[in-house]
Amino acid sequence: MNTGKILVGLDRSSTSRHALQWAVTEADRLEVAVEPIYVEGENDVDALLSLSQDAALLVLGRLPEADVLDSSTLSRCLRLSSCPVAVVPDVPLPEEAGTAAAGPQAWLDSVGARPVREVMSAEVLGVDSATDVDTAWRMMLGAGFAHLPVMEQGRCVGVVHEADLLWRMYDWSRRDRAVLVADVARMPAPTVAKDLTVREAAEALRGSVGDVVVVTDEEEVVGMLTAHDLHAALLRQPVPSEGPLVVGVDGSAGSQYALTWGLQYAGQTNRGVLATSVSLLAPRPAFRTLPAPREELASATGAHKEVLDTALGQAEPSGTPVRSTVVYGRPGPTLCALAAHAAGLAIGSHGAGASPDSLLGSTSAYCVRNARCPVVVIPPALTSGSSAKHVAGSAAGDG
Repeated sequence: MNTGKILVGLDRSSTSRHALQWAVTEADRLEVAVEPIYVEGENDVDALLSLSQDAALLVLGRLPEADVLDSSTLSRCLRLSSCPVAVVPDVPLPEEAGTAAAGPQAWLDSVGARPVREVMSAEVLGVDSATDVDTAWRMMLGAGFAHLPVMEQGRCVGVVHEADLLWRMYDWSRRDRAVLVADVARMPAPTVAKDLTVREAAEALRGSVGDVVVVTDEEEVVGMLTAHDLHAALLRQPVPSEGPLVVGVDGSAGSQYALTWGLQYAGQTNRGVLATSVSLLAPRPAFRTLPAPREELASATGAHKEVLDTALGQAEPSGTPVRSTVVYGRPGPTLCALAAHAAGLAIGSHGAGASPDSLLGSTSAYCVRNARCPVVVIPPALTSGSSAKHVAGSAAGDG
């Protein structure tokens, strides 16, 4: 990759601060300079694009609660930049949040050391053991809860699970009496004290039957801790700077450039690469009423694996640790989910039109709008015409 400086387009938004901070961190890894450029008009964008010819990377912030591709600055840079463009979302970085950037394990440990009271769901509804299940079911639906603690004389004695109510509805219809909460509750209730750490609570959760523990203060119920709460706590954590760089590979010239660039970039920043091809859960049949046969699914998976193998074979060897995988779903949401806690997501652009989706292609546009990690886009100018034939050589030769 080009070993020039990192350009940062700044405006008066708070997002610019995140973009600049991320750029400084990456520049330290690459041992290159950072040059901030204030962008207040079209002439400033022209200057930014001119400077991109000698830059390693152009970094821009993603405005919160706005369609970033409606920004003329971002749209023009994604279309016309002479270097890859990194779009940084407005999310905390590890250094800003006080989390040591010592890799995913330290990031997970920081969550495990937090007290349960900071992670639990504090709003709790409960039912008496003599309540009928229809009432309990209505409470769950009305509140959007999946669990209800079961109370007897002010003490929690069990938990009603949504899954139990769902799977046992047929049995209820065959009974000659009303089904009570006591008939379906899981007893005794697994409990943890509110001041335990998340790590200790996770051990209790793992040892219980189900996916919830009741949080208590003395014998008073003060919250519920579910697997969903732990997952949500992880999602709120800053992106670990030592995570892999995810690269979307689809066989296009843009994705080939993204892969070669990603291998070189990750190698210089001491990261690994996860090369990913996204397959639909089922190939679209000619007639939507007909399911895709098993052979067609196997063929689609094989084709995606072949695309990955071909792309990796064409990329310039870099010595960077690389894994490849085929995942399933709609490409945009699937790549964003896979890269939610990655160091970044690198993708190629397909289009060069004026509208947002034709500018990048629908998948790239979705990722730029929604990813939680920085998204590095390979502009069309880097893969158009003859440059597409020399992706590997030019990217590796500059590095």
